[in-house]
Amino acid sequence: MRILVYEYASGGGLAEEALRPDVLCEGFSMLRAFSSDLKNAGHEVVTLLDARLAAFSPPLNVDQIASVSLKETLEPTLLALSKSADAVFIIAPETNNTLSALVEMVEEAGAFTLNCAANMISKVSEKPRLHTYLTQKGIATPETLVFHVQDNVEAIFKEAQEKLGLPLLFKPADSVSCHGISIVQTIKQANKALEQIRKASANPHFLVQKFIKGIPASVSLLVEGREAIPISINRQYVTITTSGRGSSYMGGYTPLQVPDEKKVFITVKKVATAFRLRGIIGIDLIMTDEEPVVVEVNPRLTTSYVGIRHTIQVNIAKAVVDLFWKNQLPTHIPASGVAHFQKVNVAKTSANLFLNTDDGVEVVSPPFAFPEADHACMLLSAWGKKHIEARRKLREAKKRLLNTM
Repeated sequence: MRILVYEYASGGGLAEEALRPDVLCEGFSMLRAFSSDLKNAGHEVVTLLDARLAAFSPPLNVDQIASVSLKETLEPTLLALSKSADAVFIIAPETNNTLSALVEMVEEAGAFTLNCAANMISKVSEKPRLHTYLTQKGIATPETLVFHVQDNVEAIFKEAQEKLGLPLLFKPADSVSCHGISIVQTIKQANKALEQIRKASANPHFLVQKFIKGIPASVSLLVEGREAIPISINRQYVTITTSGRGSSYMGGYTPLQVPDEKKVFITVKKVATAFRLRGIIGIDLIMTDEEPVVVEVNPRLTTSYVGIRHTIQVNIAKAVVDLFWKNQLPTHIPASGVAHFQKVNVAKTSANLFLNTDDGVEVVSPPFAFPEADHACMLLSAWGKKHIEARRKLREAKKRLLNTM
């Protein structure tokens, strides 16, 4: 099959705009990993690249690359490639309805997509609606209040403090990868948090949630309507600041061992199948001492995939194609080993560093350097039979790369 894989950040979605190194790093990593697995499954792969990335001739195992330098050329290029492909796989954020709009656009043009339906993407991406549904179904989720971005900050803080207690989480109604999320304990912090929310999203509403103590995690699943099979539980490393500006997702490892894996899988399968999602998805959780608390549903490929693909003895990209093309889910997904993955901020002078993968280490995304950014960001992945081995490989690779700068 000829498959178009389109990733928003690296594929021209931000053409003529400043490229955020951390966002680009995650996007390119997912593009590279999924495309490589499709190639290994015997498919022909085509993609789009922002001309600024294409100039680096990045490591990408695909058959055709279309370069995008202007916003006005993105849509016609994407549609032309979609029409010439047997299937299209889109990787994009839910923020400002980006993912649902792209899926809807290529489907209306007659393309066959390997994504959740656009209306289902919109449904689970609306965090207020998701929270209401989860609460009604008795699924643990953070207590949540919904406000308008123009509401009085002092009134917001007072109501939230009285109903939820401190600390609080302020977050956009359609945030991804911790963007625009702040932890708040004072009115001053609430003001800064709201400023970041307005910058991060065009959505007129935002959420204030009760802060939940626990381990940030996610579960990756393959879903086919009323059926779902978990792939892995993944640890997430996140940083949440009081201003939102430095809040970020930095990576993680897979698999995460939990006391009651069965309970976690029952919870996420209930969520995934209730919305009739389809394809590969991720569900974000907080693992508390009492139960898994569902935070978000990501109706798309997530960054954890760069690690998962080294611990799962099934080609997940092939499984995604089979799910849509043959209506077939794997009966079993065997796993072995551990993978750690991490984003690393580096000096711009290191833009073309690469590392061989034959020792269980990979620079999944090289540190692309652009004039408008004051630094670059690379994503490293390392894998081994046990945690100690994977951690050591990642630490040594990171040290070796940083020492060359």
